[in-house]
Amino acid sequence: MTRIKTAVVGVGHLGSQHARIYSQLPAAELTGVYDIDRPRAEECARSLRVRAFESLEECTQAAEAVSLAVPTDQHYRIGRTLLERGVNLLVEKPITEKEAHAQELVELARKQGLVLAVGHVERFNPALVAAAESIGEARFVESERLAPFNPRGTEVPVVLDLMIHDIDIILSLIRRPVVEIKAVGVPVFTSSVDIANARLIFEGGAVANVSASRVSLKKFRKMRFFSSDSYVSVDMLKRAATCYRKRPGVEISLDRSSGARALPDMLSLLDVKKLRCDKKREPLALELENFLACAAGGGNPVVSGQDGLQALRVADRIMEAIAQSLAEVKKGL
Repeated sequence: MTRIKTAVVGVGHLGSQHARIYSQLPAAELTGVYDIDRPRAEECARSLRVRAFESLEECTQAAEAVSLAVPTDQHYRIGRTLLERGVNLLVEKPITEKEAHAQELVELARKQGLVLAVGHVERFNPALVAAAESIGEARFVESERLAPFNPRGTEVPVVLDLMIHDIDIILSLIRRPVVEIKAVGVPVFTSSVDIANARLIFEGGAVANVSASRVSLKKFRKMRFFSSDSYVSVDMLKRAATCYRKRPGVEISLDRSSGARALPDMLSLLDVKKLRCDKKREPLALELENFLACAAGGGNPVVSGQDGLQALRVADRIMEAIAQSLAEVKKGL
């Protein structure tokens, strides 16, 4: 097997995990790491017995495929440099801060014949993978993604920090245009929005209600998908999924005179199935394997640059709606 020469740019909390996994994957040869924080780069390199590159140029000369895990406001500048130098790129989510910059990276990768993947790692969550076949045509989606406050990631609003994971998942399952967005949000600990809720209405009538907070007391990540005959619950943290499906031929006829007493037990109307979730592998390892397979043999990654761009477009519209709602609140005070 010919191994792909890899490197990681930015070895903070997440980038160091990319480096660790590359060092373990049979398809990868981790050539080294680069970070503007030289001591941090050297510490990571020493722990994995690889080089700490002294410059981005040195990194691109040694690697064919690179993970970019720097703060979001640097994604565009460094990502463009990497693509211009002929390196396949996996950029952590969100793809960039601005839609125009994301579009430019997508076009540049296409022109260069390079792979551009975006690190929406929840697409590789075994619970979501197991649930995808059972979800069918979702008509209503609820998602909640809550996290305790952590300064890491607060250079962007919670919509780009956390909510964008669920935006990407929903867009991958409801493949129709978003025709209307209503959203609210407030800053709490930072100068940008820390709690947000958005209601997305899709062409054809499907609706998604999406909530995110980075000022919660504990972590909570759940999604619920409702279709005409089923309900699928996905717990992203526990990596567990359950499908509740209406039994064939079941119809409820209400006896108005006896009211609730005429209702059968709900579970007697449903087939309940705990979906089998393969928890043996890390989602990030699966994401990096997919990226390397595309870099080696072509094909589109599970989460492409175009997917990252689409998620960013919807996130931008949500942030615009939040800004409008905040302005209306201030006007009314």
